[in-house]
Amino acid sequence: MEKGESRNTSFKIIVFTSPTSVKEEIKKLTQLLEAGVDHIHIRKPEWNKSQIENLIRNIDNRFYPKLRLHDFFDLAEKYNLGGVQLNQRNPNPPDYKMSLSSSLHSIAELDLVNKRYNNDYFDYVTLSPIFHSISKKGYTSKFNLDYLNLKNYSIPVIALGGIKPTDFKLLHEKGFSGAGLLGYIWEGSFEEKMKNLREALLQKV
Repeated sequence: MEKGESRNTSFKIIVFTSPTSVKEEIKKLTQLLEAGVDHIHIRKPEWNKSQIENLIRNIDNRFYPKLRLHDFFDLAEKYNLGGVQLNQRNPNPPDYKMSLSSSLHSIAELDLVNKRYNNDYFDYVTLSPIFHSISKKGYTSKFNLDYLNLKNYSIPVIALGGIKPTDFKLLHEKGFSGAGLLGYIWEGSFEEKMKNLREALLQKV
């Protein structure tokens, strides 16, 4: 049995790259992928195309189906990656057929997307910030989880913003289809965060 296999795989665990360079980043991304995360979102808004491409080329290509880009969508086709995430910088899907996700920041946006599309169009959408952001100081939550229930939405919704592995169970109970990690992973001790994440990946949410 591979690492992470025992958990409820319908609840996706996604890691977003640090927006800036990270020491031994390829090694750390590989550890995350080997631990069993479902997707790595490559989100580096200040990087140019050659920097993003160099990052991709240094990751083992057996993991390419798990990589999703936020910029330079043509690289997703070139390297046969797992998909692209539409966002404020890049709101339009590429011309070629590609797995899509999208960044949302309010229930109103989610309601509109859920009404207009179905999960045949988007694999999932991210909704943020669910909790106060760890990586973006002052980026505070707009949601009250006491009144939030996503079980009636047809589109899978991934929680993002201030998420920690200890939140996975609550988020699953609220109807989220997964959780995205950013600041939790890249701030502080990576080894300690990996230990906690591996333990969470081996649990059934």
